[in-house]
Amino acid sequence: MPTRGSLLDTLWPAIGAQFLAATPATAPVATPVLVPAAASPPSLWRLPAHWSLPGPEPRAPLPRLALGSPTAAEAPEYHWVGSTARAIGTIVHAELHRLSASALLPASAAASMAPAGYGAWLAELGVAPEERPRASVTVQQALQRTLADPRGRWLLSGAHPRRTASGD
Repeated sequence: MPTRGSLLDTLWPAIGAQFLAATPATAPVATPVLVPAAASPPSLWRLPAHWSLPGPEPRAPLPRLALGSPTAAEAPEYHWVGSTARAIGTIVHAELHRLSASALLPASAAASMAPAGYGAWLAELGVAPEERPRASVTVQQALQRTLADPRGRWLLSGAHPRRTASGD
């Protein structure tokens, strides 16, 4: 008979008769042997005092793609990128955002600009004093071109459906 509570005990009513019929009558019946519990705990195996964990195996070299650096003749020039250009872009974008929020667009950039121009704003953004007049003119030109262009005015106006970030 199978041990009580075992899986075979659960299956025994369904397969027991077949199992006993397949078992030869001369086969010895195994009787479980009970081993008495040891009175003392098993002995411990200890590592020698001088033993230490071996170091890591050497790493396999990682394959790398050969990246060629462009030569001076191939490298594009970004002479327009600098702190002044970033400041101009920051101001133009801020002014375009301000214009898009207004109910009525001005006829020109000069009409919407503060009388002192953008010098103080450029100074706050770290533009050198000698570059401020040219940078202020560049900001005014960018705004003037946007307001003079029909598509630019349409983009700044509220005459088109607004889309949200979720695509609604």
